[in-house]
Amino acid sequence: MADHSCRDCRELISAFIDGEASGEDNVRLRQHLAGCADCRATLDAYRKIGGSLKVLPAVYAPQHLTESIFARTIDAEPRRLFLITSRIGYSLAAVASLLLIFVVAAYLIIGGYQRGIDPTVTSSLPPAPTEPGQLVIWPLNQPIEITFNKQMNRESVNAALGMQPPREKERLGLTWDGNTLIIGGNEPFKPETQYEIKISTDATDKWGNPLKDAYQFGFTTSATLTTVQTPTPTATVEPAVPTQSAPSTATAQATHPATVETPADDDGATATPTAQGGDGTGPGTGSGTAVVPVDPIPPTPTTQPMPTPEPIDPIAEPEPTSTPTPLPTATEPVVLPTPTATPPPTATVTPPAPPIATASTPEPIPVIGAIGDVYWSDQTVQDRLGDPTAPASTFVTDQLEFQNGVMLLDQTGTHIYVLMFGAGWNVYPTPSQTDRSPEVGPDDGIFIPGGIFGELWFSEPGMSDEIGYALTEFHISFTGSVQTFEGGTMLATLTTVYVIYDGGAWDWFTYSAGT
Repeated sequence: MADHSCRDCRELISAFIDGEASGEDNVRLRQHLAGCADCRATLDAYRKIGGSLKVLPAVYAPQHLTESIFARTIDAEPRRLFLITSRIGYSLAAVASLLLIFVVAAYLIIGGYQRGIDPTVTSSLPPAPTEPGQLVIWPLNQPIEITFNKQMNRESVNAALGMQPPREKERLGLTWDGNTLIIGGNEPFKPETQYEIKISTDATDKWGNPLKDAYQFGFTTSATLTTVQTPTPTATVEPAVPTQSAPSTATAQATHPATVETPADDDGATATPTAQGGDGTGPGTGSGTAVVPVDPIPPTPTTQPMPTPEPIDPIAEPEPTSTPTPLPTATEPVVLPTPTATPPPTATVTPPAPPIATASTPEPIPVIGAIGDVYWSDQTVQDRLGDPTAPASTFVTDQLEFQNGVMLLDQTGTHIYVLMFGAGWNVYPTPSQTDRSPEVGPDDGIFIPGGIFGELWFSEPGMSDEIGYALTEFHISFTGSVQTFEGGTMLATLTTVYVIYDGGAWDWFTYSAGT
């Protein structure tokens, strides 16, 4: 019995220590402990175990164990939902990552491909003519479009684009639509006016690659009204004007007759007047009369020394009476070697002189500024103009644009350059009268010129028909530069460099002012 009661009491000891035993069990356990020493010893041992456990340091379960326990017990349902949504999120993130990788790769591939392509002009409206001399009529209110094959540096394109008439570029304005440059989107073109547009290789794409090939085209605008040319008065004074222009046009024709022979490849170079304008009406050149006074000089020195064959007389000229008597003494050959010895020193002195002259002459004449930029960048210009004959100089000029050309007044040389699109050029002396006032032309935007240009426009036969009406009411004045070459002249204006070749041809190039 004792063993059975001890077994029952020991099962209650743990509950008794924890305070979880019932009142009846506590009474029964206490009665047993009062008479059983072994159970009292067990109770003391249990109490010591609890005390020793309390003084032990706290031990925490591993994090993964805690998470796994929570996942299977407390957070089982919410975590299942989170796992489902997280799996969907992970899949969407993976898809987005792949798409981003593809986009970046495509951008790099396309960007690298675009970077490696040379920029070019793919098309233009109106299109560039396929045949020389092809006439394109373009409506006044339809803008010009130039499309490139890739994204361009717009500032470089605007700077590299040139237009004739020159001031039309500023008036019409430039806008962009993607890779397409639009000219004249808000302003109409001038009626019945010839336009020329050039884009040089200075234009670059956004990576700095230059335009592969220069692009240019031209067109003529339509008319809003029927253009009626005002009758120009028959100028009987005109035949006298060319004769007065000999000193003024000498600067443009200062290549004497030899320069007329050199440009054999140019058309109309058989005579000096036709070399200027190509039509022979030109500015009073009078080039052939200046060579005649040079010819009478050689015959005069040959008459005196030839009739005296005796070499002794010039030496004995101081004593003419003693020449017959000292024949034996005069026959001494001592005098003869001296004249023959003197020429060799003179001959030996002359050869060193040319090297000294050649050493001083090869100083190159500089070609700089806007003129130099065009001259050194275009081999055709260099070949046709040849070497410079004088450094560049400044000149004060007036400029007026017309439907078919431009007039430039050189106030320094007192003459007018007339450059006609699709035709030649000419030089005229400045008219004496300048009081003519400009008038409104027959169509909107064109004018009858006044002042010096108006006097030339009225007085020169056929001028009004060839060059047309003025595009502005008044001219502009500025200081430009001019330089002469073996085969022509270069003029630098505000935004254009004109290259005037001997023989009647001319060309133009654009540049940014201030460069």
